[in-house]
Amino acid sequence: MGYLQTHRRLVHLTRQMARTCVRFGCKTIISESHMAESERPDVLGWDVDGYSYLFECKSGKGGLRDDENKSRECQHLMGMGDFRYYVTPSGLYSPERIPETWGLIEISDSDEWNIVIERPIRVCDKQAEIQILQSMLMKSMAGKMTEFGFRYHDFSPETMDQEWAKQNQDTGT
Repeated sequence: MGYLQTHRRLVHLTRQMARTCVRFGCKTIISESHMAESERPDVLGWDVDGYSYLFECKSGKGGLRDDENKSRECQHLMGMGDFRYYVTPSGLYSPERIPETWGLIEISDSDEWNIVIERPIRVCDKQAEIQILQSMLMKSMAGKMTEFGFRYHDFSPETMDQEWAKQNQDTGT
């Protein structure tokens, strides 16, 4: 399976997990948004108490190395997400390689997920989160969501899952 299909599958499974898992319980989820200036998270969600969860999906060993280089360049930025997780196929990274402010969730070949590393809440950039939500809302009201980098125009979980299935029918994933 190629990188794109594997990454797309991880993002799809992460959206489902963020929405349905009691640990996260995200009621608002943004997926693969290109709205943030500092970060472009694969999945960003908020629970009913306002806590934010940022998930970065990595399907290859190079992904963590790329993030390490980015974090050196952006050390002055706090980043979004009260809680931050890498989501990977099982066994891709050893827990020792995961930065101390990130958790690790592994997804097995049978789509079962396991929280390998859990981290405490961290200080994050709430202003960046508010900006991404405001931008999403303004573009939604203007009917321009897809023109500005959002993969989905309807952010309901059911519609996102239907869109994902439709997009991947042709690729066989």
